[in-house]
Amino acid sequence: MRRVSNIYHKYNLSNFKLEILYSLPSIILAIMAVSYYIYIPKIYSKTISLESIGFAILITRLFDAFIDPLIGHLSDQFKVSRKTWMVISTLPLSISYYFLFNSVGTSYGSLLWFYIHSICFFFFWTCYAIPYEAVGQDLYTDYNKRTVLFSFRDGFIVLGTLFAAGIPALYKNWLVTSIVYSLFLLAITVFYYINIKEVKSAIKLKFKPFTILKNNHHFRKLLTSYVLSSFGSALPATLFLFYVQYVLDSKNGELFLLLYFLVGILFLPFWSKLSFKLGKKTTWLFAMGIN
Repeated sequence: MRRVSNIYHKYNLSNFKLEILYSLPSIILAIMAVSYYIYIPKIYSKTISLESIGFAILITRLFDAFIDPLIGHLSDQFKVSRKTWMVISTLPLSISYYFLFNSVGTSYGSLLWFYIHSICFFFFWTCYAIPYEAVGQDLYTDYNKRTVLFSFRDGFIVLGTLFAAGIPALYKNWLVTSIVYSLFLLAITVFYYINIKEVKSAIKLKFKPFTILKNNHHFRKLLTSYVLSSFGSALPATLFLFYVQYVLDSKNGELFLLLYFLVGILFLPFWSKLSFKLGKKTTWLFAMGIN
């Protein structure tokens, strides 16, 4: 742990140029993800029942769970760079995102619209996000430098989350907002492609996801724990705006949402220090219990 801390003391902000450049796409990815999970159910609840919305999200996420390993494998095997995957995915991802937030039609038409563009959104999201995250593994081989790199990336995710929660509280026109977010994604991707020099790993692995699950019992335990812990964050985040409107009887859902994420960010130093004292696993289990 001391060696990780020494890295931060050794460098000033100018030394972290690569970390900042690499982390930039995390901002817009967080914005799109948060706006989908939190605002989409509220928008479509005007024409579709909540049961239908929940089932549609379940189906699309199950599809995404199965497609993730395949896209990861293909991005490893194809000769094109991971950055190229990101560039190719940008336009269809932006289009599907725009259509999601600008639905038209009757109840049945809105539901069909939601299914089609949710599947497209998560498919192209996977084509963009998985190669992007894999680039981080290739940029550094040093264990501590990777820790610093991913700390920057998570910090930018938090920043994007704040944007996603705060902007709709000030400006609620989703037609304009979805266009701005899509253009933001395009601009960041182009900037990222120009400035990041990718170092692609020469290791080629066979596509055997079930074999990995069978042979690596540590990975099975971690994956199971991660899935269970995800309920603690996914359920309240998705239902938050409904809770504010129908239980608190307030019209300031977006402001409450901003406070919701802000409190989480303010407590980040506490959880970091606690993990130093108790260990990462013990702290994570403690946090899961609170969730």
